[in-house]
Amino acid sequence: MTSGRSTTRMPVPPIAVRIAVIEALSATLRRFALEPADGAVLAPAAPGAHILVALDDGGGTVRRNAYSLIEPPDRLNRYEIIVRHAEASRGGSAYLHKRAGVGDILRVLPPQSAFPPVASARQHVMVSAGIGITPFLFYRRAFETTGGSWELHQCCRPDEATAFAGLADLDTEQRVHIHAGRGAFDLDAVLCRQPLGTHLYCCGPAGFMAAVRDRATALGWPPSRLHEERFGDTTAGTPFTAWLGRSRREITVGAHESLLEALETAGLEVPFLCRGGVCGACRVGVTEGGIDHRDRVLTEGERTAGDTLLACISRAAGSRLVLDL
Repeated sequence: MTSGRSTTRMPVPPIAVRIAVIEALSATLRRFALEPADGAVLAPAAPGAHILVALDDGGGTVRRNAYSLIEPPDRLNRYEIIVRHAEASRGGSAYLHKRAGVGDILRVLPPQSAFPPVASARQHVMVSAGIGITPFLFYRRAFETTGGSWELHQCCRPDEATAFAGLADLDTEQRVHIHAGRGAFDLDAVLCRQPLGTHLYCCGPAGFMAAVRDRATALGWPPSRLHEERFGDTTAGTPFTAWLGRSRREITVGAHESLLEALETAGLEVPFLCRGGVCGACRVGVTEGGIDHRDRVLTEGERTAGDTLLACISRAAGSRLVLDL
């Protein structure tokens, strides 16, 4: 793990990409195809990979938003992503939906994967809600190549069922299931019929994932076979201040801003990869203050010790933290 010192640089440089295609899938969903601006060949990416797109929030702050790839980059030499426009957007989805146009240049960090399918799994069951389907579209492409056994269950609002059905490309083997509307998905039935050795993957809003995880646990699924990827505003909470002990500076972290974003705005460069609490790259030392841990990396012992957090997703449990920065 990295120390989180302010002198650490980002692990990889960004690359310039040009928006080649913008496709409206529904009133709130758009597909973007991004091609290398210099015509270079994009490196392959693993299923479950995401890219970080640098976007101006309109107030002079550049935010890096993570978007799952829905296709292998080497298929058409493109990064393809789907973006949902959120009313509470801090600049990312609003910029891409309202300001971005074909031909515009964006800067992105190359793909990283912290959510790959387990190669040894006997069966892969993917459960998603809303825009959480995106990493599983890439999974599906991979399974078509490797021959893995799988099924996908997508939960959505009735008005988005057609859009998601088109994305998932309903197959004749009935492995793709669209569950439109509240109460349409019988999770217990899906979980109880799976053979031993099945792995469950979940992506969607935090409450949805917690419900799936809790139900799977109650039905006897071991933690080693449960996998999830977080997205959206999982960093939101009460504002707090962070005192940087070595730098002798104090910063304020807003209600809808992560500690990592606040540190970046203040001019500090903290290493990161996933920005979703699953890789551990943005670990920062804590010398004082309670921590609201939201990551999927730290052990219970590390959480109890209270001397480290992941800056991309965790927050102060109170009004102040003192950091080893």
